[in-house]
Amino acid sequence: MAILIYVLFIASFLSVVKVIKKGPRIGLYAVILTYLAIGGWASFLLISEYLNPSIDANIGLGISLLLMLMMSIAGFILAIIIAAALYIMKSNRA
Repeated sequence: MAILIYVLFIASFLSVVKVIKKGPRIGLYAVILTYLAIGGWASFLLISEYLNPSIDANIGLGISLLLMLMMSIAGFILAIIIAAALYIMKSNRA
């Protein structure tokens, strides 16, 4: 399940970067920093859980994976909205 979340997270990141790449650099840097912070924290918790398994539930790991999943969904929605807006603006110019 965690691998599927990582694949969705990376696909969401790539789609958002593809759409935002032509915009202002500060937006691109903000997206990269946000995805790096969320993905890095979840990776750190996943690796630490693998190296030192906890006896009870690891709530922090579950919340970080849930945050990655929600960020993936929000990223896809954002990419679709921006791509649609760019398409509409491009078609109105022609």
